[in-house]
Amino acid sequence: GAIISGMINYQNWDRNPEEIQFKKNGTDEIEIFTPTDIKHFVVKHEKYISTRVSINQSPTQIDALEYGALPKLQSKTVFLETLVEGDKPLYHFKDAEERVNFFIVIDGVFKLLEYKKYLKDQRGRKYIATNKRFLEQLKYYLSDCSINDKILDGVNYKKNELVTVFVQYYDCTNRDKSLIKEVEKSKVQLS
Repeated sequence: GAIISGMINYQNWDRNPEEIQFKKNGTDEIEIFTPTDIKHFVVKHEKYISTRVSINQSPTQIDALEYGALPKLQSKTVFLETLVEGDKPLYHFKDAEERVNFFIVIDGVFKLLEYKKYLKDQRGRKYIATNKRFLEQLKYYLSDCSINDKILDGVNYKKNELVTVFVQYYDCTNRDKSLIKEVEKSKVQLS
């Protein structure tokens, strides 16, 4: 496929964009590209790839939690943000409802790292439980690092913590990594 250079209306996105506005140069008409139009784009220090993945659509607000540990999945073509690029990549997706999803790639297939807060009953009382299957998935994914149990101990389903795990993994294995996303401590909107 052809590579086009130009200008993207960069919004320092907190949520993954559903489309991008593009101009070849300042006087051109704005073109709109969605994930079905282009394979990937790079802007500033960020790289997004378009692919079809199973997104976790389970509610995350405490008062909207549902019963059942399994994520409610929906297949969608989206722009995934590249957090780590290399032999063992890591991708991120946050939707308009602030739901966060992380993905790894096994044998060319994008796999959702599973995490879900859900309701459970015990002795007639309702409480909140957490499906943290992502820790088992990462243990398998990063199994060629002998210290991965220690690295994964107490890790939460958060961008900065998962990127830190991958930095330690790449340091441990000396594998090649071509991109590690600097995760902002807090979002500052620059104009």
